[in-house]
Amino acid sequence: MNWLKKLFNAIGAYFRSGQAAKDATMALSLVGQALPWVTLVGDISTKYILHTPGEVDDVLWASFKAAFPTLFDGKAHSNDEVKGVMLRAAAWLLQKKVPGIDMSVATAAAQNAYFEYRALRATA
Repeated sequence: MNWLKKLFNAIGAYFRSGQAAKDATMALSLVGQALPWVTLVGDISTKYILHTPGEVDDVLWASFKAAFPTLFDGKAHSNDEVKGVMLRAAAWLLQKKVPGIDMSVATAAAQNAYFEYRALRATA
């Protein structure tokens, strides 16, 4: 039970320190930068685009495919699994574009960009 108390104390300290508010503000400020990556990964995951030479640096493309094989091997069985991998991939790409941001901040930005992406698609 001591580990549980330590866990809750650490979570409480994170919120009391103001870091949670800073991270949320940072994530919201990155939504615009995350939206193109969410769109790109969405297109990749739905097979709308395939890599052609010159589109994406080959090293980045190879590392992307190695980091997120589930988008290419068909092992994700549900839409939620695909969406989870897609959002992690978009966060990973955003983190490459904006060095120094924490993965949790990049993931929050990608999730909020996904909501924007869905809203834009619904009005189109």
